[in-house]
Amino acid sequence: MRKQAVLHAFLFGVFCLLLTGCLGAPRVETIIMDDTPQMGSDEGSSKFAVQTIYTVLDGIKETLVPVGWINDNSLLGISMEESEGYLARVNEPFIVQQKLSGLSPLIGESGYSSVSLSPDGHYVSYVETSNKEWELKLHSLVEGQDTKLAVSQSKYAVRTQMTWSANSRFFGYVDIDETQYPVLFVYDRVEKERKQFTIPSLQADEMISFVSISDNGEEALIIKQGAQNQPVLEWGKLSGDAFVAHYQHTLSHELQVEWIHQDQIAFVGEDGTLYAYDQRNQLRSVLLHDVSRFRFSGDRKYIAYTQGDVVFAASLYGNTLLRQEQVYKGIDIYNMAWSLNNSKLLLHGLKMVGLPHSQTGNIRSTPAVTQSLVIAFR
Repeated sequence: MRKQAVLHAFLFGVFCLLLTGCLGAPRVETIIMDDTPQMGSDEGSSKFAVQTIYTVLDGIKETLVPVGWINDNSLLGISMEESEGYLARVNEPFIVQQKLSGLSPLIGESGYSSVSLSPDGHYVSYVETSNKEWELKLHSLVEGQDTKLAVSQSKYAVRTQMTWSANSRFFGYVDIDETQYPVLFVYDRVEKERKQFTIPSLQADEMISFVSISDNGEEALIIKQGAQNQPVLEWGKLSGDAFVAHYQHTLSHELQVEWIHQDQIAFVGEDGTLYAYDQRNQLRSVLLHDVSRFRFSGDRKYIAYTQGDVVFAASLYGNTLLRQEQVYKGIDIYNMAWSLNNSKLLLHGLKMVGLPHSQTGNIRSTPAVTQSLVIAFR
């Protein structure tokens, strides 16, 4: 149980690093306050009516940290054993896990935190630790084959959250180059090539904890952390051999940012406001206030977001959220993920459990437990 608690604490810490950065003079931008009336679940038919709530591995004494969806009915997760972890598949109704073959074991925190599943559910990137070296590998879940992409002798390679582009072609991470300075690496799965880019805006006392590449492979998002300041998002172009930042904004400590498309992003600012920013006209629009976390569906038609311990789902139409509906209450979310066909929503986080007192019968709260749920919509 102690090792399981350490694992969950570390994975939560990955999402809660403090970040900062600077770009010099800020760009001029226009802020749009959206006052369009929003349709609630009582107007018209319910888009997000809950049909079934599954508890993943309910009643089984095994720890599984979900990574995402392999297909519409199967999850990929990290399963813990005594001294190592392994990747496992959990099929609907999500009560039995199956260890995947052809992958190296995940050793230590660096192995657990490096796992990243492509949005189409076909590939997973991860880091294998051996002899003080870190080998970055790409595994095909369709063919069951492992491909070694790079070898690093720096832990920086596993401190940055690796993420895939929305079209599952590119993924990015940060590592140390031969000059011992952090650089951005971008791997092109189609061309099977890796490129590196310097980061001129990175200061000596900063590190990068998140990287995301656009669908065309020409732009990137990074999140920087400094010793004391707020997390800072930078959006830049991959020009020549450098990441050239052209937009920045401070973030909340949950570090929430996603591409809407290659010219527009969404993020949660330090005040908890969910913004959309379009680089074509430099417009920053307010989508919603008091947001902790959010996650778009793969086709960017829907969004799941949290306000406190309540999870909502809504349709995204331009810069407006429609049909906002509560789908679950009572969980402190670490991560969310839509299934490929948008029929299910994965929730992973801390849940308070109420139990009756043995003598009085009154409901009392016990310490929160980590739990994974799947919400199936009608």
